[in-house]
Amino acid sequence: MGVIDNHTINPCVCQDLNGIFLLEFDYPLQAPYEDQLLQERIVRCPVPEMQDQLFRIAERESTHGGLFHVVAYHVFYDLSQNFIEDTFVVNRNGQAALQQILNAAQFPHNFTATSNIATINSARIVRKNIAEVLLDSDFENGFRSRWGGEIIRDRFHIAMQTVRGSDNGVSIRDKKNLTGYRSNVDFGTVVTRIMPQGFDGLFLPEKYVDSPLIGNYVTPKIRVIKYENVKAEDFSNISEAYNMLRNLAQKEYSENHIDKPNATYNIEFAPLQNTLDYRDFAALETISIGDTVRVIHEEDGLDISARMVGYRYNPLTKSYINITLGNYAPKFTDVAKDIKRVENYANLAQENANFALQSANGKNTNFYGAEEPSNPLVGDVWFKENGDKIEMWIYDTRDGITQWFPLSTDLTQEQIRLELEAAKSLVDEVTVKSEAAVAAGQEAAQAAVQAAVMGEEARRAAMPLFKPKSRRD
Repeated sequence: MGVIDNHTINPCVCQDLNGIFLLEFDYPLQAPYEDQLLQERIVRCPVPEMQDQLFRIAERESTHGGLFHVVAYHVFYDLSQNFIEDTFVVNRNGQAALQQILNAAQFPHNFTATSNIATINSARIVRKNIAEVLLDSDFENGFRSRWGGEIIRDRFHIAMQTVRGSDNGVSIRDKKNLTGYRSNVDFGTVVTRIMPQGFDGLFLPEKYVDSPLIGNYVTPKIRVIKYENVKAEDFSNISEAYNMLRNLAQKEYSENHIDKPNATYNIEFAPLQNTLDYRDFAALETISIGDTVRVIHEEDGLDISARMVGYRYNPLTKSYINITLGNYAPKFTDVAKDIKRVENYANLAQENANFALQSANGKNTNFYGAEEPSNPLVGDVWFKENGDKIEMWIYDTRDGITQWFPLSTDLTQEQIRLELEAAKSLVDEVTVKSEAAVAAGQEAAQAAVQAAVMGEEARRAAMPLFKPKSRRD
């Protein structure tokens, strides 16, 4: 429709690795094409190291001084409006999985895709928008959770690479030639001593696996890391199970680098042009998102490989406004996705509040929650939520009528806790079959069930504990 370069004010292209990709700028109300900058129109503009990209206008907001502000998202986000009703990706590599995901869209689109990811995996995707499926690492059946990779968005083409960017040998030194910047080094995430825990309380005889960098810090930084898939019975002898725990712990250091702090460096290029050491930053102006830079902290004894994980770029001057270096990639930060995550957590909490666990006798089921259980069997027990109280009901046949009958209906959380202490002496310890139930007191709930079966006196003493916590707790 026309070129708006001469009237565009403060343009900025923002991109995060595996995250947001947008263009925003101010524009005068009386300038040419002002009436054409409308929602859903496309603006084409330069970006670093790629051909001009396309951004679809999403917001147009009036500002003071006769200007309005435009926010336009990369055309990739058109896929956030497209929907996958139900598709099951079975034993596919990255290329085949990506193609099936795009083919499952509810309505036709112009997007194509490639991937160099050789990993074979499967995923069932139900009622999700395509952008969320491709970007959201928190979505269990999403592309990044099952196949990994980093996205490159080039107009209507999507590439999912094992790793985006390269290491061209660029290095800078903190507190020497890295000046005029803001940094954040988070030592709170560091772990230098792991206590690996396998299934059913399997621990190493020596207990810990230390990082080669443990001496770089004043004291060891210890964490228990669970590897529930390491089960002693799956190995020919216990030594093999121990070796697996040791190897998994060592990979936390060698591959996940948890013995190094998370660090970010926000480098403003305009101020740096006025510094004596600006020449040391010439290489930074040529790197692209995903590329690696070596950052050396001489005083702290740290040597961190930091990648460009985000940038702000002026498409008129074709130069960086600032870049963000970091040794970890940010997650998908779209606002709509964050809202969806909150909804998912709420739904998960509701589901966990009504989950059912097998009883100690292996035949019956203990139900938890406010909703009446469906398809119960005689002998099943329901710990029913009723305000601040929890009622105990049993599904039984009495006088020819099979239904839920109350065992106790007047219990507060504090009463449950106190009365359960007396009941514990009446029953044996039971096997816990759910991690969520472990955190919430399933053992106590099972104890209350057995106590109830032992008779009226035991029922008065044995009361259920509070409802189990959700798995995320």
